[in-house]
Amino acid sequence: MLKPQGNFLTLYMSLKKHINVLFKATALFWFGLPFFVQAQNIKVVTNHVGYEDNKAKHAVIVADSRLTFTSFNLIDADKGKAVFSGKISYSGPVGKWKNFEFWTLDFSSLTVPGTYKIQFASPKGIISSYPFTIGKNVLEKATISDVVYYFKGQRSSGLLDKADHHLVLPDTTDTIDAHGGWYDATGDYGKHLSHLSFSNYFNPQQICLTAFSLFKTYELLNARSGTDFRQVNRRILDEAMYGADYLVRMQVKNGSFYRSVSSPGPGKLPKDRVIQADEGNYRIKQTKDQSFTKTTSGKNWRTYQASYRSGGGLLLRRWL
Repeated sequence: MLKPQGNFLTLYMSLKKHINVLFKATALFWFGLPFFVQAQNIKVVTNHVGYEDNKAKHAVIVADSRLTFTSFNLIDADKGKAVFSGKISYSGPVGKWKNFEFWTLDFSSLTVPGTYKIQFASPKGIISSYPFTIGKNVLEKATISDVVYYFKGQRSSGLLDKADHHLVLPDTTDTIDAHGGWYDATGDYGKHLSHLSFSNYFNPQQICLTAFSLFKTYELLNARSGTDFRQVNRRILDEAMYGADYLVRMQVKNGSFYRSVSSPGPGKLPKDRVIQADEGNYRIKQTKDQSFTKTTSGKNWRTYQASYRSGGGLLLRRWL
């Protein structure tokens, strides 16, 4: 029995030694952190997506006090050489936005594609931005494929989509085929044209706006010369048609469109899927103490459909 105890003691002492070393290293890091943060309280903010070669190009310096800056250089990140210089213009603070001070930089005249960094001298040393690109179609190249891929990943599928093929309409024995569409968010398996509507105006636009935007993007890219977007445009059209297919199924005969498919309950189970009405508890309060009851029972049939300003109008504008 003594040998296992000795092994345990050896292991314990070894772990204790390593823990002490880790603690000291952590302490040094945290005690040194204020100096690091202090050295970084001046920063230059660029467009992390990049800049179109023939469009405006601006950056912003942010500091927590009024300082003196004169000029900046644009550095070719690959060669390490300055290729452009310009003046720094003081813009001042923004009301009620802490103690930040702002300066603007304009390098719109630089049109040569490449990867660059902004550098300028400050009372606390040389400040440098993260690298950024200047080129053609930088926004499209950096975002479109990922956005389309995201929506494809949000498609209704599996047991939930199977259940949506036969959803019972409230207070009837009739069913509708409501499969397809995109889930509202990660972990939220509802599908909405709109919801959380507080008023007659400024209502969220969800599946309808997604389909509209995909079709519009397809049209704009298809009108461009060249073949840069030929392959991704196929994916865009496929996703747009997928959304339109769902919206056609959600159209009410002689009416508008069913507004929501809901997945209520903590389990979000397929058997609980329903066509959902406006809950009625999202409204503008008349007083701070006013409360509303969340209920969908006894609802007028109109509350199950999208109004003109909560999705229906956008659909009509697109396809009529």
